[in-house]
Amino acid sequence: MPELLFPYLVSVVATLAVILSALWAFTMSYRRAIDYAKREARLPLATRWEDLSDRVADLHEEWDQLRDQLQQAKTLIEESQREREWLAQNKDEVAQMRLEREQLERVRADLVQTQEDYAVARQRLEEAELARAKADFSCQQLEERSRWLEQRISEQQKGLQDHEERLVAVRTELADVQSRLDAAKRQLAVCNEALAAAQERLNIMQAEVKELARQRDLLKRQNEQLDADTATLRSTAAELQEQAAQYQQRVKDLDNRIAELRGEERKRDKSLASSDEAMAELWHPAIALGEFKKPATATSEHKALERAYAYLASLNLKFSKRVVDALHTSLKVARDTPLLVLAGISGTGKSLLPRRYAEAMGIHFLGIPVQPRWDGPQDLLGFFNYLENRYKATDLIRALLQFDPFAPDRKWIPNSYDCMADDRVLMVLLDEMNLARVEYYFSEFLSRLETRRDLVNVNNDADRMKAEIPLDIGRFGEEADCRVFVDTNVLFVGTMNEDESTLTLSDKVIDRANVIRFGRPKSLALSSPDALAQSDRLRADGYLSRSVWSRWIVEGTEQVLPNEVEEWISDLNAALARVGRPFGFRTRNAIRAYVQQYPDRTDEGMRFALADQIEQRVLPKLRGVDPADDAGQRCIEGVKRVVQATQDSHLLAAIDHGISSQSGQLFAWLGVERPDDVP
Repeated sequence: MPELLFPYLVSVVATLAVILSALWAFTMSYRRAIDYAKREARLPLATRWEDLSDRVADLHEEWDQLRDQLQQAKTLIEESQREREWLAQNKDEVAQMRLEREQLERVRADLVQTQEDYAVARQRLEEAELARAKADFSCQQLEERSRWLEQRISEQQKGLQDHEERLVAVRTELADVQSRLDAAKRQLAVCNEALAAAQERLNIMQAEVKELARQRDLLKRQNEQLDADTATLRSTAAELQEQAAQYQQRVKDLDNRIAELRGEERKRDKSLASSDEAMAELWHPAIALGEFKKPATATSEHKALERAYAYLASLNLKFSKRVVDALHTSLKVARDTPLLVLAGISGTGKSLLPRRYAEAMGIHFLGIPVQPRWDGPQDLLGFFNYLENRYKATDLIRALLQFDPFAPDRKWIPNSYDCMADDRVLMVLLDEMNLARVEYYFSEFLSRLETRRDLVNVNNDADRMKAEIPLDIGRFGEEADCRVFVDTNVLFVGTMNEDESTLTLSDKVIDRANVIRFGRPKSLALSSPDALAQSDRLRADGYLSRSVWSRWIVEGTEQVLPNEVEEWISDLNAALARVGRPFGFRTRNAIRAYVQQYPDRTDEGMRFALADQIEQRVLPKLRGVDPADDAGQRCIEGVKRVVQATQDSHLLAAIDHGISSQSGQLFAWLGVERPDDVP
């Protein structure tokens, strides 16, 4: 009865959970509608009309969702009713299954007893064969002794016959040689004594032969009895082996039947899933490592960048060298700035540039389209479905497992998993990342990436655990601590369309990211077949190894910055402090690291690198500043003085455009439009 009651209770609880979740969703949407109405009352009439239209559309969408959830709840209730009916109909079958299980236990006990009897019989057979071998050896020795005695008797009989012949000769000569009678008598006496001794020895030998013959007959009879016993035991052993084979086949059939019944029971009760079944989705690799089968031949950073410039040009992708260098440098400083954001209007190549850059450099690529419904880290990394007892894995968590350098030492990963990317680099692209609130689904992940920067020793388990991402795998998590470490061999890039359909980034994300804004394209061109064929030759001939990538970073770290760079950074911070938006140590260190890692190590390259950081980090903070205000004007002028020192005329023109009357009353940062043929 408890076995039938448990599935019923599970179905009832699941039904109540779905109904309660639907009521909760309706309640929350109703509260948001009331709150939205209060805010709407404070807005102008035109804005209220547009927002009201949007709200009506949203309410229609929420009404459809609630209707779908109600339909799902009804479906679940119907399924639970069918489960109860099935249990009532198959009650006899469950009882029969239990009876078959008891019979199986008895059959197994009989099989064990049969195996023990077979072992005893086999031992007796081995002892009989050993006794037979000993008897055969004794018979052989007796036969050899008998042959030797018969040979001796034959020799004695032959000697006796010789003596008799000599006696006849002596008696014949007795009449003729009377003088030799005494000597003949003495010789005859000696011969008689010898004959008596020989006769005595002959009698003894004949007695021994009779005894040996008797023993031989006895051993033959014993040997025949042993042969009969051996034949009987062999027949018994054959019968026992045949019975054992029959029992084993029956046990195998019953085990198969039990497996089928358990499989059917597992289909009905999802809680019976094993640990391997629960985490099966994690072991499907997201990155095909066969794309690059060997390390790339180009190990120089400048040669690799030249290949990237040529590869982009062969595809008619019009990006200036400054943009490509900014992308490359932002990826190199991933330890200090774990996220690179490419912003701008749609269709400017924000998604295409990192993909083609990865192809040219030999970096593995994973594109993840962000969905508007994302509201938590589970949408990015997957989650454990407690109803199905399955971990619903995403492509990102599968890729992170492949590129985790400590994965081979983790006990919770099966030994059969052989998709590790030992010495490779991965780029993850979050496409249109601001369709949903970045703070909802990426904030915790971004904090983990930032924590790894402060680790004392990555190889220390206690230190590394602070930056590892824990995975919730339900009750199976009690057996192993499931964690994944995201090292600097995984690079994160996000794209952001700046239009009315997307959300802006918060200061928390901007402080931890480099933001490159794309202007409108100057020209549009199509790739010809010849250009595409040439681009295939310019693609990376192998994967960029992590050791080479790390060497490029170390070479940049060894660069010494001039004092004027430190002064410019201080001037920028002082200018931002005038409007209450200064930056801290994190941003200062990130700017210094970017300038150090810039591939152009000349004085001009350092100026361009600092100008890039002003474009990516400083100017986005000025959005909404009033240039007419005294503090705002002095802040913008302080920034412009540093830009003038970098000699970046295009950036200076973009700042002037941001404070012009065409941009409105407040400062609006729209990015820099650089010509394709100049740095």
